[in-house]
Amino acid sequence: MHINFKYFIVSIGSIFIALGIGILIGSSLGTNESIQKQNASIIKDIDSKVNALKAVNDELTIENKQVQKNIDDFKTYLSNNNQVLIKSKLLNRRIGIISFDEDSTSNLVSDVITSTGGEVSFYITIKNSINQEDALQKINEKLDKKLEKKEDLETLIVDSIKVSNTDGRLSVLQDLGYIKINGFINIFDNVTNLIVNNTMDAKNVKVEEFQGGFIRKIKSLKPTIVAQKSSSEVDMAKTFSKYRISTLSNADEQWSYINLVTLINEKDLIGNFGKIDDNSSLLAISK
Repeated sequence: MHINFKYFIVSIGSIFIALGIGILIGSSLGTNESIQKQNASIIKDIDSKVNALKAVNDELTIENKQVQKNIDDFKTYLSNNNQVLIKSKLLNRRIGIISFDEDSTSNLVSDVITSTGGEVSFYITIKNSINQEDALQKINEKLDKKLEKKEDLETLIVDSIKVSNTDGRLSVLQDLGYIKINGFINIFDNVTNLIVNNTMDAKNVKVEEFQGGFIRKIKSLKPTIVAQKSSSEVDMAKTFSKYRISTLSNADEQWSYINLVTLINEKDLIGNFGKIDDNSSLLAISK
């Protein structure tokens, strides 16, 4: 490529000329007493405003600490009194638990239901292994099916839950290691509510897609709540708000048991609950 050095020389010369003019103007301004006074006044004004903002910030910091203390005190009160507050609140409620959580969170939810007079009609865990690449092939071979995509598998599971596993398909999936049937003591028609326990890894897109499609199918069958433990990375409001269902971000925290009970009883209460942010509310309360 041809380089025009004449162009560079002219450009560099222009830069030095501009720099010289700037220095000259700066020097002349520096000797102007009026300009110096104006500059001093501006600096003083800026300093005053910065100090005022700092004072406001300090006040807000103190106020926020007090608000957080009030919230913590309120949570402690709920934790210490939840047995009184939610006692017998789930009488005549028959609840099915469908869990994507393979740890103890689902057991906590089950315990809350039974301790408040409710019945866990069925409790099924859908394992992450169901998202393995060869899962559909193995299921097709075992059930003599032609499932082609995850949506077909979702439909198969939902249909089998609807008939309370009388078709035996859930049992086959359990034998393959894809689900676990923790209990099925009542028929699906008698179930009043469904709880989906969610502990999906926010980075695992396959799991998210599967759960989302699954929830979309079952929420039309019974009032549905999606619950998860407080340590989950999933943004419940962002992930599930499009399904127009209730979500609970901290089903494992004792103070929030009252939220779980309220959401089961208030089937028309839609939103994300259990924490405070722009898209969530601390308590599940009807407006």
